[in-house]
Amino acid sequence: MKRIVIITSYFDSIFKFRLPLIRRLIRCGYSVSVFAPLPAACDLTKLNTAGVSFYNVPFERSSVSPLVDFKCFITIVSLLLRIKPQCVLTYFVKPNVWGILGAALVGVPRRVALVEGMGYSFTRDKNGRIPPKKRIISIILTFLYSFSFRFANRVIVLNPDDMNLLKRLTLIPLSRFCMLNGIGVDVQSLVPSLERPRCICFTMVARLLVEKGVLEYIAAANLLSLEFPSAKFVLLGDVDENPGSLSLERIRSENVNNAVLLPGHVDIQPWMHNTSVFVLPSYREGHPVSTQEALAYGLPIITTDVPGCRETVVDGFNGFKVPPRDVQMLADAMRKFMSNPRLICFMGVNSRAIALSKYDQRKSCHVLFDLILS
Repeated sequence: MKRIVIITSYFDSIFKFRLPLIRRLIRCGYSVSVFAPLPAACDLTKLNTAGVSFYNVPFERSSVSPLVDFKCFITIVSLLLRIKPQCVLTYFVKPNVWGILGAALVGVPRRVALVEGMGYSFTRDKNGRIPPKKRIISIILTFLYSFSFRFANRVIVLNPDDMNLLKRLTLIPLSRFCMLNGIGVDVQSLVPSLERPRCICFTMVARLLVEKGVLEYIAAANLLSLEFPSAKFVLLGDVDENPGSLSLERIRSENVNNAVLLPGHVDIQPWMHNTSVFVLPSYREGHPVSTQEALAYGLPIITTDVPGCRETVVDGFNGFKVPPRDVQMLADAMRKFMSNPRLICFMGVNSRAIALSKYDQRKSCHVLFDLILS
């Protein structure tokens, strides 16, 4: 039987993003194994039911300890020697480095890295510079990517900006790179609500990170809540172990007018069905799943004109693009919907059409399957 190993540093991502791919691999006769850190409280039943073998590799996403990473590398090598797969797929930073190197060391014939975004380390400040602390991390990461990707048969990225940046930084031949326009969402189950909320409601869904534009969203909501008292503003998400994570105390202190409702980490579907406009003022993304889901729900989008985000909006057609870190421009874009509510329905229909044509998970899964194995 053909064997493939998927390596990730975030266990929940298997359920959220990889199950359609895994199911297709199994249907095509592959034995699928997953290497990931095992959370303290987790149920492997869903993976076992899908026919997946799970192995605990204790990646620590926020750790910079070489010893911790070396232990993970040794674990990966020993497991690969035991399983002897024909292909390895890695995604997220540490798996892309140590997973690809481990696969090359033991002679796995097919080695594929999926870069879902350049993330925290390559996000520039308002002056267009990478701050000193991030610069050190970005230099280290550039060196590791430059070395490990030399052993990858293919490097998959999610937007053209990341492709160009990686090609320039790593000097890997362009022929090794290919682009996937988002991993896609289940557009058949994420359907628009038949009824729109009476009051205009803006919703942001994101981990509570500075780089997601959380503070700008709250600041814009504070401004607009005074001008439009009936409008609602929702922020869905939780704190994260990422270095850019905001504390709940900081968020509450910025939410001076209590303009923004903070439900935390919840099932987003009921909230999306009560949303008028989706907002993501991020500084940089790979190709945000939250926005793809919002498109499927038939929502207009306000996002930033930055890598990963700009691909999801045709300005004036299904939403508006604004500069990153610009509270006033963000508020102005939100104000357009409150001043002309008819835009919500018009742009929402266009968003749904984009989701159906560009972000159908079934199509994306087919493309990803071919990119990994061909």
